[in-house]
Amino acid sequence: MQMKIISINFLSEHYLEDKIKIADTSFFNTGQKSFINQSIEQDSDWCEVIDKMDVRLRGTH
Repeated sequence: MQMKIISINFLSEHYLEDKIKIADTSFFNTGQKSFINQSIEQDSDWCEVIDKMDVRLRGTH
């Protein structure tokens, strides 16, 4: 339950504009941005999660 609350809070407090890539946001730190970029470049299993987060961050506002 705690993780769901954190997720809802994160999504309600952050959003992505159409022209901004998810790895270029100001709310992720350098390590997170690197992880996102590497996951996308390597087409890793995390791509699906990153894509879902991207969609939700764009649709919350």
